[in-house]
Amino acid sequence: MSGEAYTESSIQIKQCGLTNLACPYRSITRKGATSGNTGSDRAVSRIKDWLQVCSTKHAQCGRMSHLQAFDLPARLVEISPDVNHSDRLHVKLVAPMLKDIRYICLSHCWGHRTFIQTQKSNLSQFVEAIPWHELPRTFQEAISLTFRLGISYIWIDSLCICQDDTADWRHEGSRMDSIFTGAYLTLAASRSASAEEGLFVDSFANTSRMLQWNGGRAKWDVHVRESFAHETFDSSSMPLLHRAWVFQERLLSVRVVHFTSTELLWECTEETTCECTKLCQHVPPRRRKGGLKPEESLLGEQTYWHELVQEYTTKQLSYEKDIFPALQGVARRMRTFGDQGYYAGLWASSICRDLLWYTKDSRQTRRPQNWRAPSWSWASVIGEVAWPEVRGEWWNDRIATIVSVSTMPAGADAFGELSGGSLRIKGRCAHGALVYHTHEDDRGVHCSVVCLALGVAHEQNANTLVCELDYDIALPEQQFPPVKPARTSDQSTHRDLLLKYECAATCRHASNRRVRNFENILAMRVARDPLTHVDVFLALKCVDGSRQEYERFGIAMAYYNSRTDYHEHVDYFESESREITII
Repeated sequence: MSGEAYTESSIQIKQCGLTNLACPYRSITRKGATSGNTGSDRAVSRIKDWLQVCSTKHAQCGRMSHLQAFDLPARLVEISPDVNHSDRLHVKLVAPMLKDIRYICLSHCWGHRTFIQTQKSNLSQFVEAIPWHELPRTFQEAISLTFRLGISYIWIDSLCICQDDTADWRHEGSRMDSIFTGAYLTLAASRSASAEEGLFVDSFANTSRMLQWNGGRAKWDVHVRESFAHETFDSSSMPLLHRAWVFQERLLSVRVVHFTSTELLWECTEETTCECTKLCQHVPPRRRKGGLKPEESLLGEQTYWHELVQEYTTKQLSYEKDIFPALQGVARRMRTFGDQGYYAGLWASSICRDLLWYTKDSRQTRRPQNWRAPSWSWASVIGEVAWPEVRGEWWNDRIATIVSVSTMPAGADAFGELSGGSLRIKGRCAHGALVYHTHEDDRGVHCSVVCLALGVAHEQNANTLVCELDYDIALPEQQFPPVKPARTSDQSTHRDLLLKYECAATCRHASNRRVRNFENILAMRVARDPLTHVDVFLALKCVDGSRQEYERFGIAMAYYNSRTDYHEHVDYFESESREITII
């Protein structure tokens, strides 16, 4: 095959023999042209085109915008020309009066440096004018872009919420679902780790250039640009998307434009695209399916909420106490799909299954420095949580019953920050101790596991369940008193369920030690999957025996070999029924 190469700088196009085509470039895959500068007129025109298509052709986006009557934010930043300075705009805080005001939201990382914020001391001043020169670069560029898009109002959290007024902060924080879903567009400073880094980027390498090819009497033009590593929604080059607050801002927004280090990315409830049209990324299914909307069935709603929480717990919070406020907009929106109670991140209609959360890696998980949630809530730990896969009916009132549940909000909103909470539950229990087991296998590999030694096993360490801890508990062996050696009889029975600790004949140097401060624990069986012969237990530590108050510290799952094994241990685990309070 014959060919001829054309080069400009580091760009190379090779045209091969294409005798059957009139134009030699038709075999080259066509890609979208990037703006090069995400603050250029070309970039603004691209955003306008996306907005036009979305506003006029996307039915789902229109339905999301009118899902409910959205209240306007208490304050907006109003933008107008500065008559005295052509290089800046005049901005001030206003209380919107008209319901049909169109505004834009800014989603950004605050960073570590202090920047201008609305406070009680400057609120009256900002109603007259906000000093343009004191605004960080991201704010200036977002305000400028909003005005270029023909919109006169923008919502910026640090300016539109009085930051040293707790009541104002809680009130506006409880309206995040209205604020972001009601916005015409959200500008996401996705590439920037602080408010000083700006919205726009000028990348000449991504600017297309034109090359010409002359073939006989014909002349063709081709526009080319250097290839670049395409941005992804879970990329380290988009630090904004690793923030917990931004998780809900992105979910609640009908339309989002991401400003990345190379190009613009567009998300709405019907479409995800970018300037170069080569978006081969991780797009959460909830956006592809039409925004924040669960499945129709109750099981689908439960699974959907668990998926949201699991992803949310991977995000970063600057302040640990914000665990509920940073998700309250999403929680409020979920309630619109079914009126139900909400208790510390668990729902009344699915609280039995919601209790079955566990931590993905207890070694990387800890309790917050200050109390923020009851121990039965996934928010009581800092780390990624998940739920077991459900194939059968996981809950049966004959196993355990929720007697009552309550939470005490720190403010007026049950979806926001909490000051207390308790859950009253009745179920079958077994006493025991938390045991740290170590041994050396036949290859000389040191193995260890944390277990619940239950019932008779509490004294003899014969039958124990492997426990998934909710948070990291220090396990230095030298601090534990020794536990009696394990029994060696009946080695083969129920080995998947009951860890015998004889560990077969090849195990050496086996050691079992009780974990200090966990010598008196309670295991309550709370769920059963009859299809897979699995039992689930809450691991509870007594904090007040006179009031029967316990604290959750883990979860254990028992896997049976067969239905026969399952029934052989029913009496053992249902020996005692108790009603306790988990705090």
